[in-house]
Amino acid sequence: MSENFRQSRTGVGGLNGQIDTIVFLTRRPISKFEEEKWGFAYLRDRGFKLEVFDCTQLLYRDKKTCESVTALVQQALQGDYIHQFNSYCELELSLKRLAVSSLFVDYIMGNLDVTLKEERIFRLLKKYKARYTFVSAGTLPVPSMFITNNPTGLKAFKRKLMKAVSNPSLLFNYLASKVILLLTRHHIFYPLPMMIFGGHSEILQSYLANRNIKSKVIPINSFDYDTCIAYTQQEKNIVTEKEDICVFLDEAATHHPDNSMLGIEAASPEIYFSAIKSFFNFIEENTGYRVVIAAHPRSNYESLGAPFGERQIIKGKTAELVAKSKLVVMHASTSLSYAVFFRKPIIFLKVPGLSQENHVDRMVEAMANIIGNTPIDLMKDAPTPTLLQCKYAPEKYNEYESRYIKTDEAEALPVWAIVTKSIENMQLCQ
Repeated sequence: MSENFRQSRTGVGGLNGQIDTIVFLTRRPISKFEEEKWGFAYLRDRGFKLEVFDCTQLLYRDKKTCESVTALVQQALQGDYIHQFNSYCELELSLKRLAVSSLFVDYIMGNLDVTLKEERIFRLLKKYKARYTFVSAGTLPVPSMFITNNPTGLKAFKRKLMKAVSNPSLLFNYLASKVILLLTRHHIFYPLPMMIFGGHSEILQSYLANRNIKSKVIPINSFDYDTCIAYTQQEKNIVTEKEDICVFLDEAATHHPDNSMLGIEAASPEIYFSAIKSFFNFIEENTGYRVVIAAHPRSNYESLGAPFGERQIIKGKTAELVAKSKLVVMHASTSLSYAVFFRKPIIFLKVPGLSQENHVDRMVEAMANIIGNTPIDLMKDAPTPTLLQCKYAPEKYNEYESRYIKTDEAEALPVWAIVTKSIENMQLCQ
């Protein structure tokens, strides 16, 4: 960034529509995890002012639900740049004040359809001509049933519609979301993003097709790719010594904070940990590897005692653990990217302790299938040594990497470097 450009933005700010502030729209309080993932330090270093619009109390109007969502965020960040709104009037005043000089980064919906719960926020963005974007840098394979512009997805769509017909409230909300999508497509009441940062995932391609967007995507790699590159570029890690360890990519299946917020079924702790520990014992006895738990960033095992037995639970070092490992075990974690990047054999497990019909296990099946594996059902499949004979198929791993981890057209820069460069280029052209 030129010094003149930095001064023009950080001096008066917002003149002639110049962007000097980045506003993150969130549906819950944020923690250190988001601060690091969303590149706050980097963005500030590039001269941007940061604001966080925490819309928890607007989206979860029921006091008990709102308190539950807030309580699930451990060590929420505090600061005068973080705004928690009690009313839409407060949100509108703040949005109006910053609309001219800001780029709003949507972490409320991203590439999902806006529903009645969120629509008023997006109407306000449209009302004040706010420029907004979202970063699709961690998408996963999705079961074809969730992509409506293919035959399998169309059948699932019909089944979902039939189910909704029997529930008036569900039907009303479903139809409302489709009306919102139609209005968005025609730029009525609801805005389209001014630009999108992403790759080639099915869910992003579906988002673009449903809104008739053709030329707004700026290629980026995934956040996990950035992490892997940063790790391998450290001089001491250029050659990584493998250890006799098996890494479990934890998802906090029994207590993930998003479960209650998004209405996702949590696994029964009694069933889950019993089945998982038995399988880990089986791995250790048959391979000689030591199973290590790569804890989910939002997990809270400190309060659960020793749910995995005496096994080591490590948080914040997933890429390093996978790089050093000889085997990876997982359900449907986004950290699959690490296992693919470092070309590790992977065992996929359906989640024990869930009902038979659940979206999580369909995600497990989709992720296993795309790299040529078949998931294990711990509640049905007898443990035999053949279950551990998993190898990686180079062509499948290469396909996964190009679709979900590394975008060939993307510059060799971290995600937030591409975002800021795009903003700067856009402003220089104004």
